[in-house]
Amino acid sequence: ARAMFKRADQLIANLDEVRKVDKVAKLRFPTPAPCGKTPLSGSELSKNYGSLEVFTDVSCIIDKGSRVVILGLNGAGKTTLLKILASQLETDTGTVEHGHGLRLGYYAQEHEMLDFERTILENMLSAKDDLREPEARNVLGSFLFTGDDIHKPVKVLSGGERTRLALATLVVSAANVLLLDEPTNNLDIHTIQWLEDTLNNRNSTMIIISHDRHFLNQVCTHMADMDYGKLTVYPGNYDNYMEASTLARQQKLKDNEKAKEQIAELQEFVRRFSANASKARQATSRAKQIDKIKVEEFVPSSRQYPYIRFDYDDKDKLHRQAVEIKNLSHGFDRTLFNNFNLLVEAGERIAVIGENGIGCDGRGAGSVKARPGRSGYGGGVRSAQRFPLRPGHLRRPDLPRLFPASAARCRCCRW
Repeated sequence: ARAMFKRADQLIANLDEVRKVDKVAKLRFPTPAPCGKTPLSGSELSKNYGSLEVFTDVSCIIDKGSRVVILGLNGAGKTTLLKILASQLETDTGTVEHGHGLRLGYYAQEHEMLDFERTILENMLSAKDDLREPEARNVLGSFLFTGDDIHKPVKVLSGGERTRLALATLVVSAANVLLLDEPTNNLDIHTIQWLEDTLNNRNSTMIIISHDRHFLNQVCTHMADMDYGKLTVYPGNYDNYMEASTLARQQKLKDNEKAKEQIAELQEFVRRFSANASKARQATSRAKQIDKIKVEEFVPSSRQYPYIRFDYDDKDKLHRQAVEIKNLSHGFDRTLFNNFNLLVEAGERIAVIGENGIGCDGRGAGSVKARPGRSGYGGGVRSAQRFPLRPGHLRRPDLPRLFPASAARCRCCRW
């Protein structure tokens, strides 16, 4: 009980009287230029990298006003298809048709459309031929780039700042078809909400790649599932897609089972009566019926679901209090957080949220890497158990290497 009172006192002491308003971009995309009924389409597109076949004979028709998401596991070819539609990559076969009045705006996942050696302002001015500096500064200000910040080279920006700059270049492009590859990556939760509202209020066509289910449910009108190199389109948002694809799978399995049973009955009739003169004609008719029955090849999904096992030694099992943080401060060229206190109970799952650049990663990294007396500017992190704290830390750059064959292990976990 004393530990709980102590923790409550710490939380109350850390409460701010008034929470500052989170900074988010405030500019809306301009009204897009008019375009035809079908602004973009692809027919029988294929792409190979050497002996690796990414996809084959993929066709898609993007209607005006639709917001289509391309779904698929990593490596299925989603970004490759988007680059082909954006004329950033050549297709091996097939054609991409641009409709009347098409103006493409392409957002690249790794920000390849930005020049990392040039400044923020220079990138903005190059996004549109007749863009003047006052207008560029105004747009950049709406995306939280102000003062001398606009003269920073892109290579020194954080991931969230590069994302905001890439979105700002789309604003001035006046595109009527947006191709967005992981637009929510590196954005804080408030900016993602702003992006959802902005895209929903924009009357333009979009093709999006994203793994953010909430974002997909809020923004999209169609789901294009890429599996085994084929594209299947479902109307509705992500939840609608999950329901429809599951029902379609179950129905296909049921139809195949029914067809197999029918074939087995006909084969049995043919076997029994093909030599019977009085029923030979019926047996011949049944044999022809077998040829007409089609059992669709059922290929299971290529998606793989990783298995991660967390092991711990029983003598090191966490019981009540796991971690205690006292007066933790950290920063680089400026202070990110100061006198941060927290008591973490065993089994708790705590999310650290906030706008880009205020130290969410720093606070998480500090709690993982810190040792007493060596954490940032001051304060420290200590284990609240008798044995030394042995945390596991997953950094954002480690995500592409997240699923090796070996299982992940972390003594900090209770399961």
